[in-house]
Amino acid sequence: MYCYLRNLRSRSVPRIKDNNSILPGYAYTSELLNGSNTQCQDMMRLSRVAYIELCNLFKERGWVQGSRYSTVEEKIAMFLHVISHNDRFIKIKNRFQHSTQAAHKYFHEVLNGMMEFAKEIIVPTSNSNISRRQRELLKKFPGAIGALDGTLVHAIIPADQQARYRGRGRDKYYLCDAAYTNTRGYLTPYRNTRYWLTDFRRQRALSKEEKFNHAHAKLRNVIERAYGVLKARFSILKQMAPYSFSTQRDIVIACIAVHNFIRKKKLEDELFDRCDQASLSVSDGE
Repeated sequence: MYCYLRNLRSRSVPRIKDNNSILPGYAYTSELLNGSNTQCQDMMRLSRVAYIELCNLFKERGWVQGSRYSTVEEKIAMFLHVISHNDRFIKIKNRFQHSTQAAHKYFHEVLNGMMEFAKEIIVPTSNSNISRRQRELLKKFPGAIGALDGTLVHAIIPADQQARYRGRGRDKYYLCDAAYTNTRGYLTPYRNTRYWLTDFRRQRALSKEEKFNHAHAKLRNVIERAYGVLKARFSILKQMAPYSFSTQRDIVIACIAVHNFIRKKKLEDELFDRCDQASLSVSDGE
């Protein structure tokens, strides 16, 4: 028995290579660049044209550099996989056949580049690019900064630091429904008065309270649809990974920057197409 056990211990176990995918990272990236639009949309949540234009812009501005181990296109593809599917670096390692340390390094390299990108793409929209209906809504609610119920972005903050992030300053407020109390920072509609957009399809708003509620509901609908597209594109915003708070903040900025880039460039995008179609349906029903 002793000899048998000793022989078992002495047998060498063959080492299996970690990164043994059929397609190495550079080949997979090439497939994304030259393959179908559907594959890009499924894997990175943007069209192939948008991906190529984004990579070209980053190379042109020098925000991300290629290296002997990874191209700009591959680094950006890894980054988009993370924010689109909330993938962990171990999964990126297996897909692109780089070490976990390299995946981490490239992610933060692209994230830093995204902060420079954001300075150009996240800017106030001129009035000429806003519809008349939206301009009217913004005049009625100049202090609105968002809407509650499903539109906020998830973040992980230590309990002893959470108080400092509550509140958004004077004269700023969230739009919310009648389930909330109408207090500082929260603007609710009039109670016991028509509110939902479907309530006004058969008869227009008559009283000042109904007119206020109708405008409140329309702006809240616009905000919720905008956040809905953003969070549908980038799953990481629904359940943020436990990065440092500064990294979480930068990830949100990066997601909005890519989102704005697609919209401002008027690039083909199935998520925006669905949103625009829904917007037309709401407008037709008013």
